[in-house]
Amino acid sequence: MFKSLKQSASPMMQRTCLLLIILCGVLNAQSCSSWAQSSGATWYDTNSHVVESPHNYCGSHSVDQTYSFSSTSVIGMTVQFDSQSTTESCCDRLVLEYTNSNGQATSQTYAGTGFSDLTMTGRSFTLTFTSDHSVELYGYKFTVTPVFELASSSDSSSISSSGEISRTWYDTLSHVVESSHSYANSEDVRESYTYSSGSVVSMTLSFDPQSETESCCDRLTITYTNASGQPASQTFRGTEFSDLVVSGRTFSLIFHSDSSVVKYGYRFTVTPTEDASSSSTSTGGETAYTWYDTASHIVESSHDYNDNENVQESYTFSSLFVTGMTLHFDAQSQLEDCCDHLTINYTNSNGQSASQVFNGANFSDLVVSGRTFSLIFTSDHSVTKYGYRFTVTPVVNSSDSEIWNDVAVHIVESSHSYFDNQSISQTYSYSSSYVSGMTLRFDPQSETESCCDSLIINYTDSSGQSASMEYRGNNFPDLLISGRSFSLNFSSDHSVVKYGYKFTVIPTIEYGGETWDDVGVHIVESSHDYSNNQDIYERYSYSRNIVAGITLQFDPQSLTENCCDTLTIEYVGTDGSPGFQTYRGSNFSDLIIPSKTFTLHFHSDHSVIYYGYKFTMTPTFAYGGETWSGTGVHVVESSHAYSHLQDVLERYTYSSLLVTSMTLLFDQQSSIENCCDSLTIDYVDSNGNPVSQEYRGTNFSDLIIPGRTFTLAFRSDYSVTGYGYRFSVIPTVRDPRCDGWKSSPGETWSDGLPHTVASIHNYCDNLEIDQVFSYVNEDISSLTLEFNPQSEIAATDYLHMIYQTETGNQVTSTFTGSNFEALTIPGRTFELRFTSDNQTSAFGYVFTVTPTTRCDPWLASTGETWNDTLS
Repeated sequence: MFKSLKQSASPMMQRTCLLLIILCGVLNAQSCSSWAQSSGATWYDTNSHVVESPHNYCGSHSVDQTYSFSSTSVIGMTVQFDSQSTTESCCDRLVLEYTNSNGQATSQTYAGTGFSDLTMTGRSFTLTFTSDHSVELYGYKFTVTPVFELASSSDSSSISSSGEISRTWYDTLSHVVESSHSYANSEDVRESYTYSSGSVVSMTLSFDPQSETESCCDRLTITYTNASGQPASQTFRGTEFSDLVVSGRTFSLIFHSDSSVVKYGYRFTVTPTEDASSSSTSTGGETAYTWYDTASHIVESSHDYNDNENVQESYTFSSLFVTGMTLHFDAQSQLEDCCDHLTINYTNSNGQSASQVFNGANFSDLVVSGRTFSLIFTSDHSVTKYGYRFTVTPVVNSSDSEIWNDVAVHIVESSHSYFDNQSISQTYSYSSSYVSGMTLRFDPQSETESCCDSLIINYTDSSGQSASMEYRGNNFPDLLISGRSFSLNFSSDHSVVKYGYKFTVIPTIEYGGETWDDVGVHIVESSHDYSNNQDIYERYSYSRNIVAGITLQFDPQSLTENCCDTLTIEYVGTDGSPGFQTYRGSNFSDLIIPSKTFTLHFHSDHSVIYYGYKFTMTPTFAYGGETWSGTGVHVVESSHAYSHLQDVLERYTYSSLLVTSMTLLFDQQSSIENCCDSLTIDYVDSNGNPVSQEYRGTNFSDLIIPGRTFTLAFRSDYSVTGYGYRFSVIPTVRDPRCDGWKSSPGETWSDGLPHTVASIHNYCDNLEIDQVFSYVNEDISSLTLEFNPQSEIAATDYLHMIYQTETGNQVTSTFTGSNFEALTIPGRTFELRFTSDNQTSAFGYVFTVTPTTRCDPWLASTGETWNDTLS
């Protein structure tokens, strides 16, 4: 090419072309350099990403890169190659190292052409590419698409480019939607929810009473279609969460929290309303259906279908026993011949992908290999017909086994109605060592031809012996099985067929864990670091009925492998519905359980291990008892005689702030079994320390309790009972006058007259009075304190007078009881300190303070008589 240009072009054009060729070579060399130096990428979103070499790639290069998604919601990836991808087949190779669906490290090598797509488990993979010095071709280019964790077997999740998580429910059951509890600061959640079934015409969103957000700043907004068919939205904040009725099959939510206060969050149940007359079809986008049985199913359009329909659906049997299907079309099936089409995409008997197009009345039965097929139905805007309707009948492998790697409930069933001349032999087992037995609970519809068709269950009985149970006709009693495995044999002859069999397998789980007879705090933890391939089932419970709930507070060290190791806590909610919380990675938020029992399931795979989990269990209580208004006397008592196995927890409180203490006076009849039944009174002493007083037998001494509150716990066993307990609660009531007395700092007198100082009569308990009394007049040289004869204080209460002598020494005179003598104090100031305990009160003290000035002796003198003659 360059030679022809050189011959035909001008010298300037030749030089320009040469410069362009040199520049392209320099740019390509720079591109190859940055490509070879790149270590890969970490993607902080959940979008699809393109990974590619330079085109064409460079010779004599070696590339080693790692790519990963940061989001923990990603559990796998699909790799889809561009059709242009090609390398020198002999010498230039692309290798992808990743984790396969079995959790094992593996690799895939590509060279030449025909790069096949790939599915990976986990969130990261490694790419290596080497090229020699010879041929340089297009290279590689592929798109990495993340796969997200399924919420359950009946729903699926995806994330849009805007970050909105979309969930689709493939059943018509109620589902719970909730935030984390409590939610985190600065959350920004965007989610949409859809029922796939066309039979769902509306939904009711019922909020849990606990739902609460920070009223000023955190909000939940539901966007939906109202009853008029118009778009609408409802914003919730604070505690104002009212139920909501949504028209149609979809709604979306946005939840936003700021950086300050967090609350419980939101929790609501979505209950669908079905229209029995509508069919399970969907328009716009593919809808996936999964059948979890091996029964026959009907697939059909609406009759007559609508103009401009565009239905895309896929159907799958989950059971590995299904090896193929027969699609048998109803004779009424008909489409507009020219313009409306039904296309079935499936795998044929040779294992090849195939398609069959139907239109008009040309509907022939179809045999499908494997467990899945998809359909596309399109109609134009003109004539409509009956549509399509066909029965999908699975081909069930007559001899196979199924191993359940969980401890869930499973359904085993024949096709309904079963076929002639069937011979089925199947084995079912649980892999978990926590399963010790099973209950087979038969559906009431189960029936076989009584003479000739039979189901035989081979199992191990409760004594460890091999046994078998044969079922015929409609006699299908439930069956208890020991161990983790059973087999069945089903045979039918060539004559009458019936419904067949259907039963639920319910495992008996031998949980680890503990049941606590106390109400203390307990710690539950895994081994640190835990082991690979662990599968732990444990149940923890408080046996006492006074426990109303449990708070689980996780240790900050708790950590598991984010992708693959999980801790699941299952419990029963306040409304009786099951609840669960799954933890992985470092996301271990505290959990409040509204019952006294929960189960724990911990699973680890074969790869990385971490610290594990550790949490503290703190019980919460359901108190009985009373809060008393006023300051009256009340009686607290058990039933007489009390019952066996009682577990009583009660709290008693005076609401009046005038109550300073209580006296519990026990009835002399009080009596409980000495060995085994107990009454415990818990309270806080005057120093703020918790105190417990236990009573047994007939030893019921009276009790003085500081403050206004105490709790009572009474337990009895299953043997002897007695009269029980009975006591009167007598409050000690504070005199409001004492408040002013306590706060008085004393007095300063500016005159020279006598003054009276007195306590409150009768004074209050638990007092500490500190007052100073003083005269201003500097001519006052001393004070005389004379006590009223009524003055009296309790023997354990004290009055102190503190003053200074003429030489400056401090003196304290102490009074108690009724022994009050007059006291002369030098100077014109003294300090009074009075203390009373919570035992006995008395009249108090009253005394008069009389000042003496320096002039008083002179003024009191009447003169002198001298008996001598001296000057």
